[in-house]
Amino acid sequence: PGPPLSELEVDYDGLIYGGGLTLAVGGERFFGSLTAVFTGTELDTSTSSVEVWVLTPRVGVRVKKMAFWVGGMYEQAEERHRGRLSLPFFGEVNYDVELEEKEPWNYLAGLRAGLTEHWKVELEGGFGDRQHAMVSVEYRF
Repeated sequence: PGPPLSELEVDYDGLIYGGGLTLAVGGERFFGSLTAVFTGTELDTSTSSVEVWVLTPRVGVRVKKMAFWVGGMYEQAEERHRGRLSLPFFGEVNYDVELEEKEPWNYLAGLRAGLTEHWKVELEGGFGDRQHAMVSVEYRF
């Protein structure tokens, strides 16, 4: 049997920062948007850093109180972790790990429906080598 690595705890703090922008255009029936988001992290346990860009283009159509769209999501992540851990049975162990996404693009489809004059619901799913799901409920007054 190997060492009890499931009991390994890493205590860390760090700064997470980010920002984004959405550009949208639309007419009475059709619309399009492009969202760009950047997120970065600096952890205090090592020389770890994570920087991620996510771009999401969408095109869609409005039909009565509903909207339907298709698009894609592109993710570029630069993640590196370097440091030293104290492991049971091994003592101090240096590590240097770079991680990257397996596939930067996935496809998406979504819909938004007006339930009442004030309440709306939005559903979106991503598929391909990377999946995502989003559910949003909105109240407008």
